[in-house]
Amino acid sequence: MSRSAFSDRFKQLSGLAPMEYCTRWRMPQGYRSLADEGISVLEAALRCGYEGELSFSRAFKRVNGVNPSAVRRGGGS
Repeated sequence: MSRSAFSDRFKQLSGLAPMEYCTRWRMPQGYRSLADEGISVLEAALRCGYEGELSFSRAFKRVNGVNPSAVRRGGGS
């Protein structure tokens, strides 16, 4: 199966593109790590499979509506 065929079928079944599904699957883990363990944003990014803090922070804010640093400080929803 080609990547495009897989992506189309995945989206048809799940309602999300494969990467969006992965992002939404990883964000709760990052949120819990930041809120419960108080780890750095970089450490949370690495645990969630991101190579850096910037891409993780952008995805985190898009999915959760708050910056990861706010959750780390206890200001998340």
